[in-house]
Amino acid sequence: MLLNSDVMRHSKLSQRRASVGSLAVVLLAVSLSATNAHAAEPLKIKASLSGYNLLWPTTRCCAFDLALHASGKVAITIHDKRGDGPQDQSIDLNLTTSQVDALLQVISSNDFFLLPASVGDMPIDDDVRRMEIQVGSRTHKVELNGWPIAQQTLETYDVKKRIQVAQAAAVWIAIRKLVSAPQVSLP
Repeated sequence: MLLNSDVMRHSKLSQRRASVGSLAVVLLAVSLSATNAHAAEPLKIKASLSGYNLLWPTTRCCAFDLALHASGKVAITIHDKRGDGPQDQSIDLNLTTSQVDALLQVISSNDFFLLPASVGDMPIDDDVRRMEIQVGSRTHKVELNGWPIAQQTLETYDVKKRIQVAQAAAVWIAIRKLVSAPQVSLP
């Protein structure tokens, strides 16, 4: 009888170990899928910088359009409207998975999909920063206006509006880092 109870105890212990082992495998799978959740959802971005004082003829440089495709390819057009012979420059990039994941992290951590369609105040003759972001089936458009904002203006905003400006600006800065060209200095 003692032998039989030892066998039963050993059997129950083995079942518990198997259950704990199965749970560990499930938890590992969940954590790995959460880590790669961003990579599973395709990211598309359309962004542009435009403004009255960036139109031809101007001494200020430069407006641009950016399109990030789900494949990680980025097409950038810099609109250089300075001088007598304005011309556009085209730049093509290929982002790595880690670069796409970094963009997704910035978008997520700044609650981009919860921001209003227009953030900041639109001063007269100022630049407009437009962002249209699609992650999976979710798409959202945000205009960041009047940025960068002077500290004294920022202090007149309520807390919610200051947070929204900071969130939209963080996403804009992450996108803007993708745009550069040797002969131009972009705002």
